[in-house]
Amino acid sequence: MESTMEERHKECLKSNRSFLCNEMSLSAVLLAKLTESGVLTDEHLQKLQNIIRNETMNAAVLHFLAEFIPKRGPETFNLFLEALRGSQQKHISEHLKKWLRNDCSEEQDIFRSLRSELQSHYKRRLRSIRPVPWLQEIHLNLTEIYVKRQLKLKTNHKGGGRTVTMDDLFTPQETKEIPRRLLIEGNPGIGKSMICQTLAHEWGTQSSCGSHCGTLCVHSYDLVLHFHASDFKHL
Repeated sequence: MESTMEERHKECLKSNRSFLCNEMSLSAVLLAKLTESGVLTDEHLQKLQNIIRNETMNAAVLHFLAEFIPKRGPETFNLFLEALRGSQQKHISEHLKKWLRNDCSEEQDIFRSLRSELQSHYKRRLRSIRPVPWLQEIHLNLTEIYVKRQLKLKTNHKGGGRTVTMDDLFTPQETKEIPRRLLIEGNPGIGKSMICQTLAHEWGTQSSCGSHCGTLCVHSYDLVLHFHASDFKHL
């Protein structure tokens, strides 16, 4: 095999990462077909099985999408679709094929342009903070002063919970499902707005983290919108 997948296929996998982590199962049948076709090596297979055993299926799927399959040959994507069809996951194969058919549409071009402009805006405008609102000329570099918070995760209304880091915000928790809604609560000045600004700035600074985060992160999302509550006061 050659060393890399086609760029449009890489983009398809990246854009559908959340969908794949939610829907796809690295079943024994799928792994066997991928191994038989040469998409996965024995080393890949052992690594994925260890992640499934010690972590979660979502974590294994993410590792498969970020670390293994994009680095294989140009025929890998079609072999992957064939393996999906042969392992009772045809709906996933059809979803990816449909995405590719629509990829060159005018709407996709507009969306890419919007995303690029938004990322540039965040990279430029969110890189600093103004700690004294009435002295706008005083601003500090966000990446130099920001300290990552630890958050107490609550999954119900009974209190309790456990401590998670910023890197774990989008990681599937007890339900094994990708979080679709997060509510961050805390006293005034504790850093809620700073967390949101930092996430938006990270998304704008780099379009992908590769596998640096090791889990689902803000870079897994196609679009990130950063608003202040004050933006809506005149609506």
